[in-house]
This record gives sequence, structure tokens and C-alpha cells, in this order.
Amino acid sequence: MQEFEDIQKDIKIKPEDKVGIAVGRFMPFHIGHNAIIQDIIRDGRIPVIILGGMDKEDERHPLTYDDRVKLIRKVYPMGCKFIGIRDQDNWTEWYNSVKQAMIDLDIKKEQAVLYTHNKEIDRKDFEYNGKIYQNEFYTKMFEENSIEIKPLKEFVDRKGKVVHASNIRKSEKDGIRNLDARVYMMLKEKFSWWKDEILDKEIDNYLATYNGKDKEILDI
Repeated sequence: MQEFEDIQKDIKIKPEDKVGIAVGRFMPFHIGHNAIIQDIIRDGRIPVIILGGMDKEDERHPLTYDDRVKLIRKVYPMGCKFIGIRDQDNWTEWYNSVKQAMIDLDIKKEQAVLYTHNKEIDRKDFEYNGKIYQNEFYTKMFEENSIEIKPLKEFVDRKGKVVHASNIRKSEKDGIRNLDARVYMMLKEKFSWWKDEILDKEIDNYLATYNGKDKEILDI
């Protein structure tokens, strides 16, 4: 059982607060996710992170809710609010779970803006509230419910590649390129990620020189 209730104790959104919502699985929290959080903070809003897949444990979901909160708190020890949602059988139920999460956090839609990187790969056909949507982003459901959306440009790394969590899970080199150093080290040391991958000299040098204070991402 995850420590869901314990993590929620410090959460309280006041009526006057402005909120920026980020919804995702964050498996793991990478520099694209970090860019969203930074944009929320720059806009003077409180980051509220809604973590999906709370009930999943498989190859696509190697981290628990608690794990992901701890990883994000490596980068943002304070200031972010968290809540988890479970996967649902259809998109109507999924959006209702997001809506319930906002209710649980005392967030009114007038306070909130959804921040998102709409990647072309994420377009899909789906049904919501009896209506069929074709080749649309999931953010359409928020739009239909009068929640303001701030779409951000598709995030690319220093090599010009779109950042995908699935690539990071498969490749340590992608992890070093696209993770905050603190997140990378926690995944490497505590969760034993990429233990079967043969490290090249550049990654060996990174591990040899990292001193726990350098927050930069290597350009490899």
C-alpha cells in the first residue's frame, strides 16, 4: 500500500491561490516535465502535479506514486502539490477522476490553468461524454469543461530529439541527457535503473566526477 494519505496531509490550496496543473505519469520526471513546472512558477502559480497510473506496476509503470513524488522533490523540495489518480476504463471516467482530484484539493476551475506539451504522438481518437473526438489531444476534455489551457512547445533535448520517458527507461544515455542529475542519481543508486546496460566512457566519467552539487545535465 502506498503512503498516499500521508503525502496528502500538507496539501491545502487557498481560494486566492493561482494554480498551474500538470497531468502525467512522470515515469520518470525528466527535463520536459521540469520545463512545465518552471513555466508554472514563472507565471506566479502553484504547481499541482496530478500523477496518473497510481494503481499500475509493470514495465511502463516501474515507479510507484511515492517514488515519483520523492524524485520530483529532489528537484523541488517545497512548493509543489501532489495527488494521484488511477487509470480508468474510459476517458469520461478518467476526466472525472481528474475533476475529483481538483475537488479534493479545493481547486476551482477559475483558479486553474492546465500546462501541457501536446506531442503529435499523443493525438488519438477517443470518446468523452458520448461525443467522438478524432485525432485530438486529451486536453480537449479540459477545454470542453472551460479550464484554461496553456500549450507549450514540444520539448526537445540538446540534440534536438523530442524527450520521451519511454526512451529514458530503456537507455541510460537518454537518462543522463534528459534527467536532472539529482533524479538520475536517485534512479541509478536507489532504484538500480539501467543495471544491465554496458556503460560507455562518457557515462563512467559522469559517475566518477558527480559530487552531489552539480545540477547541470551533461551534453552527451
